[in-house]
Amino acid sequence: LQRQEKAIRKISEAVHSTGSLPQLYQKIHSSISDFMYTENLFIALYNEDNNTLEFPYSVDSKDKFPSMHPFGDGLTEYVIKNRSTLFVTKKEIENMSKNNELTVIGSIPEEWIGIPLTHDQGILGVIAIQNYKDAKVFTENDVEMLQFISHQIARAIKYKQAVDYLTESENKFRILSESSSFAIFVYQRGRFKYVNPALSQITGYTKAELLKMDVWSMVHPDYRDIVARGMSRRMGTTLIPKYDFKVITKDGGECWCDFTAAIVDFEGDEAGLVTLVDITKRKESEKDLIRLNQAVKNTHDVIFMTDYDGIFTFVNPQFESQYGYTADEIIGKATPDIISEEKSGKNFYKDLWKTILKRKNMTFEVSKTAKNGKVLTVEESIDPIYENEKIVGYLSIQRNISEKKMLESTFRDLGTSFTKLSGKEFYEKVSLQLAQSIGIDHVYIGQFRKNGSEIQVLGGYTKSAVMDLFNYEIIGTPCEGVLEQKVVNIPSDLRSLYSSKTIFRQFNANAYIGSPLFNISGEPQGIIVLLNETPVKNESFAEMMLRAFSDRVGAEIERRKTEKVLTNKINSLARHNKAMIGRELKMIDLKKEINLLLKNQGEPTKYNVTNGK
Repeated sequence: LQRQEKAIRKISEAVHSTGSLPQLYQKIHSSISDFMYTENLFIALYNEDNNTLEFPYSVDSKDKFPSMHPFGDGLTEYVIKNRSTLFVTKKEIENMSKNNELTVIGSIPEEWIGIPLTHDQGILGVIAIQNYKDAKVFTENDVEMLQFISHQIARAIKYKQAVDYLTESENKFRILSESSSFAIFVYQRGRFKYVNPALSQITGYTKAELLKMDVWSMVHPDYRDIVARGMSRRMGTTLIPKYDFKVITKDGGECWCDFTAAIVDFEGDEAGLVTLVDITKRKESEKDLIRLNQAVKNTHDVIFMTDYDGIFTFVNPQFESQYGYTADEIIGKATPDIISEEKSGKNFYKDLWKTILKRKNMTFEVSKTAKNGKVLTVEESIDPIYENEKIVGYLSIQRNISEKKMLESTFRDLGTSFTKLSGKEFYEKVSLQLAQSIGIDHVYIGQFRKNGSEIQVLGGYTKSAVMDLFNYEIIGTPCEGVLEQKVVNIPSDLRSLYSSKTIFRQFNANAYIGSPLFNISGEPQGIIVLLNETPVKNESFAEMMLRAFSDRVGAEIERRKTEKVLTNKINSLARHNKAMIGRELKMIDLKKEINLLLKNQGEPTKYNVTNGK
């Protein structure tokens, strides 16, 4: 009993006096040698996860042990499988081998003792002692002694493994932490207990300064509540493992950090292990992305992306609005599916991809067909999208220039056919052009009369027909606003707003746009009016077209007024001249009569009638 107690005491002391497991194994070997023969001893540990045997310690006069081998059918495995002590002789080993109870590995000893090392969670391994001598060396008492101290041996090894694992983990943690670009710190009761160099880089405080501070002093006031909730485990709350917050740096600046936390044991007490990552640049990038996303969503330009094969991967809302396809309908489809081939030409795409694959930007005008069959003219720019210097897709930006093209066509007409027209014919042609370009039911042009109290319609167009001319009073109509030199737009409910005016009932009009026409002095002299039976679809385009025509139409009204005044002047002058000529002829006749009377009296004539004097 004394020998047992002595062995146990030596093993217990070795747990705390040795610095490593190999040293502990040597002490265990030495302790057993005090009471029995141990020339050949090994310790085998069973790794259940990998189903292997590890041999961290072995002393043998004949065989060299591997550090590890797969779990098999040897003597050691026999002890582990049966979880019982095995004390056998060479002959018994050979018989067990013949009976396929086990497989002999290495030299067969004269005697072999294997004791299982067990603990509360299961079996740790085996401690085995071998005798290669001829004479019988081991006794049953030796076996009993080994069995008695085996539990202490198992506990000692298990404890030392835990200590070594913890020490190794702490060393690894410090190595990783000290070299990490992420800030790492441990806190207890709101105070820093450990900080790595990266935290100093983020906050600007030295390690010594941080260890004297509490955690809250570096947390931005706006985020202290969320950090408190995240770091608290009181009142049954659980730690929030991950969130973002702002850190106040030593110089008073702000830094966004990603916070990740876990509960750990630190120096025998619960503590928080925190990792901080500086995400300030990421936050700025996220803001840029949000702004970019808003711009992409709100722009009037169509923006879409495709993969390398031209399959849609993204479309913005303007794409859906312009072409009538939803994102679900178009994503995954090929881009040529919405191209008007007859407008683009057979070789268009061949030339297009040839240019783009040369990694060049391409900008061009092309016709595309919307879902409703409407052909649009767009100005398109295509750029390759790169990933690791390789083209992986394409970015397209399109601007609908259909209205621009229509305006250009209208201006060409203004510069050619319209210049040959004047008066009523001109006003009717302009009205027709506006009605067709904008898609309006009724258009007319008028001039202000009677000091702006009345409008005289000079020409117009109403649903495929020339409009009959008429006059109407301005008072109580939206044209009063136009007289104040501004565009008046009433998109709907015109008849209910001006129910007393027969002019609007006459045209069954429910929408109104009126634009003033100015003379050379900048004073309103007339008006262009658009009337529609339904709301105008594109009000901005309608107003733009009115502005495009207003100068030319205003000039025509002023020209016609000037022409009328000039004609009246010429007629008046002609009448005056005619009266003057009659008086001259009467004077000549009178002079002739006077000359004749003087001549009859024998006196000389007074007037030279030939010169009219």
